[in-house]
Amino acid sequence: MTARVRVDPAGTHLPPAVTDLVAAWAPGRRWFPGGSAGRLAPWREVTVDGADGVVLALLRLPGEGDDVVVQVPLVLVPADTADAADTDAAADRADAPGAIGTVATPSGPVAVHDGGVHPACWAALLRARRRAAPRAEPRARPPPPASRAGPSPSSAVSQASSGVRCSG
Repeated sequence: MTARVRVDPAGTHLPPAVTDLVAAWAPGRRWFPGGSAGRLAPWREVTVDGADGVVLALLRLPGEGDDVVVQVPLVLVPADTADAADTDAAADRADAPGAIGTVATPSGPVAVHDGGVHPACWAALLRARRRAAPRAEPRARPPPPASRAGPSPSSAVSQASSGVRCSG
């Protein structure tokens, strides 16, 4: 199954409470380019059809001259649906690796997770990649090397072992 990728304006999929949470969390990450300076501003949101709750947030970090765009993969799950006994839901728990925090939204509390360590995000990205990858044509096998004058080493061995002598 392939998935369609959509790019939408900021605020389409992420409520302001999620963006505020990520803006407070991101400066402490090793990949964050601005240290603790600057304020992340929502810019675009990338989603993959069929991957509910998976959003690649594109956030702008104002800088000297040009802004820097930071890509933050996120997974949003209703905070009250995680079940530790379910293997898939274990990644959604508030204390799971990659959990950023829980925020109140108009549709209820949402647990926000770092998509870089969440299986739902990886599955969505792989589905999107499969759609984007051109189908490769099977490669033709290269022709065998042109035969040299005289017997090949393998034919010389078989001739020698059958009692036929090879010269030179």
